[in-house]
Amino acid sequence: MEIPGRVLVKSYLEEMKITEIKSYNFSSVFAAKNTFGNSKGLKNISLITVKTKCGLEGIGETYIGIYIPELILPVINELKQFLVGKNPEEIVKTKIHIPFVSRNGIFKSIYSAVDIAMWDLIAKKRKKPLYKILSKNTNKYKIYSSGGLVNSNKSQLNEEINRTRKSGHQGFKMRVGKKKWDVDYSRIKFALNLTQKFKLNLMVDSIMGTINPPWTLKKDLFKIKNLSQKVYWLEEPFHPDNYEDYKKLVKNKIVTVATGEALSGELDYKSYLYNKLCNFIQIDVTNCGGITDAMNILKIAKSKNIKIAMHVWGSKVASMANAHFAYAFPEVKWLEYPLMQPEINQYIDSELKTHLHLNFYKNKKYYGLGLRYNIKKLSSKFKYINESKYRI
Repeated sequence: MEIPGRVLVKSYLEEMKITEIKSYNFSSVFAAKNTFGNSKGLKNISLITVKTKCGLEGIGETYIGIYIPELILPVINELKQFLVGKNPEEIVKTKIHIPFVSRNGIFKSIYSAVDIAMWDLIAKKRKKPLYKILSKNTNKYKIYSSGGLVNSNKSQLNEEINRTRKSGHQGFKMRVGKKKWDVDYSRIKFALNLTQKFKLNLMVDSIMGTINPPWTLKKDLFKIKNLSQKVYWLEEPFHPDNYEDYKKLVKNKIVTVATGEALSGELDYKSYLYNKLCNFIQIDVTNCGGITDAMNILKIAKSKNIKIAMHVWGSKVASMANAHFAYAFPEVKWLEYPLMQPEINQYIDSELKTHLHLNFYKNKKYYGLGLRYNIKKLSSKFKYINESKYRI
C-alpha cells in the first residue's frame, strides 16, 4: 500500500492522524416477525467510529456486540492510547501488541470494527471505494440467503426460499439443532425439494457453537450421514473446540464442512487451516480481526486449498464491509445475506442492492464503504436496551 505522492507524505500523515474513537450500542427491532434467541425481539448492533484531524470519519462494526455489548467501551478506551495521534495507513501495516490479550478473542472482535473504520478512512481519503484499495481485481462471488431459523416451520421455509429465488441469490441456508432430529430432518427434506426445484444450493447450519450440549461425531454421525450428498455444506456440526471430530469428518469426506464464524484472530484460523478441519472457512471481517487480518487468513486458506465464504450477521455496516472484501478477492466463493434484517438498516443508506454486488458506484461522492448515516439519529431512535442480548 502506497501513500500518494512523496512530497505530500508529511502533510498527509499529519492530517490523517486519529483524533477520536467512539463506540455505540444500539437495539433494533427486526423487519421480520420470526426471531430466535433475541431477547425482547431486539437485535443488538455495535458500531465504532474513528475520526481524523482532517475531519474524515470511518465506521466499523463488531460481531460481539450481539452478545456482550457492555464490554466494548472499556476495550476501546484502552485502544485509544495505542491509536490516537497515529495515521491509519501506518497502523494497518502493523499489529497492536498487548501481551496475552491482543491475539484472539474479545479483543480481536472489537478491534475488527476499528480496523474496518480505518480502512474506510483510507479509502475515503483516496476518494475510492474500499474494494479498489484492497485489490486491482474484482470478483463475481455467489450469494446465499441466510434464514431458516431453528424454530421456523415449513410454511416459513417456503416463504424464505421463494424470496431467495426472486432475489436472484444462488443458495439458501437454514438452521437445525434445536428440534428433535426427525422434525429437523423433515424440515431439511422439505427445503431440499424446494431448493432443487428452483436450482438453488442448500446449506445447513447446525449452530453447534450455540447449542448446548453440541453434537459429537460418536453420538450424531447418523444425522450427518443423512445429509451426505444432499446438502451443499454442513456448517458448524460440532463445537468450535472439538478439533478431533472436525478433522475426522473432513478426512472421511461424508459431507462438505463449513465453519469459522466463532473464530477470531489468525491463531484460531491457522489452527483450522493448517490442520484442514474444514472444506470452507468462513471469514467475517467484523470478528476475525478486521480487513487486515482477513487478508492474511485468505492467503493461508488459498495455500491450503480451502475455499472461502464470507459470514455476515450484523447491520448494513457488516454487510458492506464483507461485500467489499468479497468483491476484491476472487478467492471468495460465497457471501451471506441475512434475511432477518434489523430496522436500523433502513436508516443506514448505501448504494447496496439486495444482490450485494458492488458494481454500482455511479455516484462518485461516496467512497470507502459507501455508507451514509447520522449517529445522533441512530442513537435517538435505536437506544440500547439492557438485557436485550442474544440468549437461548
